[in-house]
Amino acid sequence: MFFAFVLAFYSWVVLTSEPVSFDVLRSGPHGLLGDALAHGQLSLRFDPPAGLLALHNPYDPVANMPFRRTGLHDLTLWHSKLYIYWGPVPALLLFAPLRLVGVWLPQSLATLLFGFGGTVFSALTLRFLVRRFLPSTPAWALWAGMTALALSNVVPFSLRRPAQYELAIEGALCFGFLGLWLLLTAWFGGRPPLRRLAGASLAFGLAIGCRPTGAAYLLVPLVLVLGARRSGAWPGANGVSRSRLLLALIGPLAVCGALLAAYDLARFGSPLELGQRYQLSAFDQTHRGIGHLSYLLPGLFYYLVMPPQPLAAFPFLDLGPPPAYPWHLPAGYTGVETTGGLLPLVPAVLVLALLPWVARRWEPDLRRIAGAMLAAGALTLVALSVTVWGTTQRYEVDFVSLLLSPALLVWYAVLARPRRTPWPRRLAIGTGVAALTWGSLAGLAESITGYNNVLAVNHPDVYRRFVDAFSPLSQLIAVAAGGPVIARISSPIAERTDHPWPSPGPHEVAFDVSSAPVVLTIASPARRHYALRLAVAPGRDAQAGEGAQLLVGLEAQAPQTLEVLRPAVADVDLALGAGINRVVVSATAVRARGARVVAVRGLAIVTPGTPLSRPPRP
Repeated sequence: MFFAFVLAFYSWVVLTSEPVSFDVLRSGPHGLLGDALAHGQLSLRFDPPAGLLALHNPYDPVANMPFRRTGLHDLTLWHSKLYIYWGPVPALLLFAPLRLVGVWLPQSLATLLFGFGGTVFSALTLRFLVRRFLPSTPAWALWAGMTALALSNVVPFSLRRPAQYELAIEGALCFGFLGLWLLLTAWFGGRPPLRRLAGASLAFGLAIGCRPTGAAYLLVPLVLVLGARRSGAWPGANGVSRSRLLLALIGPLAVCGALLAAYDLARFGSPLELGQRYQLSAFDQTHRGIGHLSYLLPGLFYYLVMPPQPLAAFPFLDLGPPPAYPWHLPAGYTGVETTGGLLPLVPAVLVLALLPWVARRWEPDLRRIAGAMLAAGALTLVALSVTVWGTTQRYEVDFVSLLLSPALLVWYAVLARPRRTPWPRRLAIGTGVAALTWGSLAGLAESITGYNNVLAVNHPDVYRRFVDAFSPLSQLIAVAAGGPVIARISSPIAERTDHPWPSPGPHEVAFDVSSAPVVLTIASPARRHYALRLAVAPGRDAQAGEGAQLLVGLEAQAPQTLEVLRPAVADVDLALGAGINRVVVSATAVRARGARVVAVRGLAIVTPGTPLSRPPRP
């Protein structure tokens, strides 16, 4: 039943993110590769445009922009052929077989399948470890941990934009934890382990074939083998020789590695070339290296400590565009996208600080497993920080589950301490439940906004109903803030719509207004009159001497009209209700032409009668 609820939630996120249609467009780059593989070739089955090949440097992001906009963005161009740099496993296992029967699989459904699979196998791995090594763990605590894994593992965020990038990452998560589950149940399951060990080996190879970071999962079998060599406690007491065990554990992985090397050798002439250097992207990557040690600190800052932005309206938390790095960024570090820090979003991982003390009471095998998972997650975090000239939230899928799983084991061990020390146990229960609850709620909030607030854009009515349903909580936030809070500015022109609270300063808001309305979502602490103070000026499309009318009013009420001939500051009376209110702002040209006829360069909510300040310069 638990997994049914997870699947239902993940499916809702995907289905409200993009339309599901079985055509070549929705199949994405992996679908194109699957089609190519089904027809016996490694390059995609269409030629690059002649104009692109005629460029002096086809990797110049300015020169190739017109071609990238036609669907070639982030494809790999090599010797006048197009490839994809993402791992071939999803295309080989899902897309190519369906192309053989004439079906274009939507990449969104493939991403959903892998994301759900990764969550299922991470939860099964946790449950097996608890039952095998920490059997006194309360059932409610196990379910709380599995829920946290499902919501805090960044998969819901990734599913809000189920594109080719997320597909490769979810594939590595799925096969990586499938490998861990098969490995551990074979090693400690008390049954003939050869088939499961071979399956684990194959799964690890498939994880690497989705994404190179999948190699981090190999640390777990490595430490188990080293521990078995030291102690002599090998799995399978049924006459299975050590050599056969190692062959089962290494053989399928070695085959996968050889096939991946041959795949890249056939495409690019090198077994280690993935094609990223020859991407048609927003950066010319032919001149970039594989990273730099100076990237480590900013990478760790964004991935570990970057706080989310609080909002006064649903979903109350947003990663938003990351603020500027507080220190000097290294040269070339230009790829920072939406990123939230692991520690503020998943604070349960902080319990890992207790691992050296708690693990003293564990069986050696559990110490090895937890330590290997922690090391795998930490090494992945460091590798992503050093090798990539920026950060992005979807990459956290690579390491969050690897870090959260051993953190949960530590918490369970603390809960299992003797009951003669009730206060430490109660403290552990309270702080653990609070941390897991916060992480789960933060994961839910991430699943609503994603990268570009797709739910609000594609399904505004659904988003609006959520905002209205949580209006009482918005009212409490306004009470705590001491007055109305501007929670959201929905503009057809502005790129950024949500605003953290407390409200931005009066000169920190800037947007243009045309006949298409801009909607201000305001959280009010009570039913009373306020003044909406606007600093306005003629828009940038207006010529000198031209004017416009600005129409401002509460939704479903007659608006007030302001004449905008020159920069000025004006107040509009608003009778706000308690909780969520929406104010509609639009503009009508008097003599101006163009779309952006009025520029708003300041916005604040004040008590009626507050003296006007000098208008900011337009």
